[in-house]
Formats: sequence, structure tokens, C-alpha cells
Amino acid sequence: MVQDAFALSEELGTPVFLRPTTRIDHAYQAFDVADEADWPFHEVGGFVRDSSRWVIFPRLSVANHAKIERRNAELSERFSAYRGNFVVPETGSCP
Repeated sequence: MVQDAFALSEELGTPVFLRPTTRIDHAYQAFDVADEADWPFHEVGGFVRDSSRWVIFPRLSVANHAKIERRNAELSERFSAYRGNFVVPETGSCP
């Protein structure tokens, strides 16, 4: 899911924050990751100055807010259809 999150971040140009819980922080699990050649990320060439994206003046904030609202609608649709978004029915017994 972390790789999916970073791929979505690159596709939509939005940040991704990872917020693990204490239980996760104190656990260990081996997992497979995609080969570096298969990563959907591109080479970062450094910070590119773009005041229309990174500077929030009142005139720009209105335009950027509209972009955020469109992105949030796209994210909502994508998360609703995401393969990892499902409900596991309760079995009625405690482990």
C-alpha cells in the first residue's frame, strides 16, 4: 500500500504522509517490494521554482483551492474503488 500511495502521490502531484501506529512501529515483518527499475517514480532534478504552486497570495489561493477541491474529488473516487478498501465482516467470536 505504501508503494501505491507514493505512485498516487506522483500521479496527482499531492503529498503522502505515512502515520504508523505504535503497534506497527514495534513490530517486524518482511515484505516484497517492486524492483527499482519498476518503480513509477522519476528522477528528481531538484526544486523547481513555481510561485503559482508554492506561494499563496490571496489571488493564487483561490485558484489553488479550486485545484485542491478537484483533486479531493478524484482522490475520493480512487479510494472508494481501491482494492485494499474493503470491510471484513465480524465473525462474532473473539480470538
